Amino acid sequence: MPWILGIDFGDKRVGLAITNERLKIVHPLKTVKKKELQKEVRRICEEYEVTKIVVGVPLNKEGKDTTYSKKIKTEIKTFLPSKLLPKVEFWDESFTSFEAKTMIKQENLPLTPHIVNKISAKIMLEDYLNKGEKN
Repeated sequence: MPWILGIDFGDKRVGLAITNERLKIVHPLKTVKKKELQKEVRRICEEYEVTKIVVGVPLNKEGKDTTYSKKIKTEIKTFLPSKLLPKVEFWDESFTSFEAKTMIKQENLPLTPHIVNKISAKIMLEDYLNKGEKN
């Protein structure tokens, strides 16, 4: 069964989320430091047999790349093992941090960067599944 890994890039930390094997439910996995990303992605891809990686990038109102999204697209090549790069798709993650913070506040959870990052990854991957997954 296919699994999809979602990655929400931040300046210091990266949020990770994963689908279930039926691509119906997304689970926030964890937040890691950038320097741990390559090792963690490799481990997750092996453990879950990941068939696709969706990386969130913030697009502008016209749906075009921003300076930050271009930076992410460049950085991801240095953080992911080269054999995983063909599995990468980019998806607009604009406003996911805002949505995550709102959700966390509503649930009365602590508003820490570690929680925000992995919830942002979950929201982005859910959006991808709901609007964009083409198999």
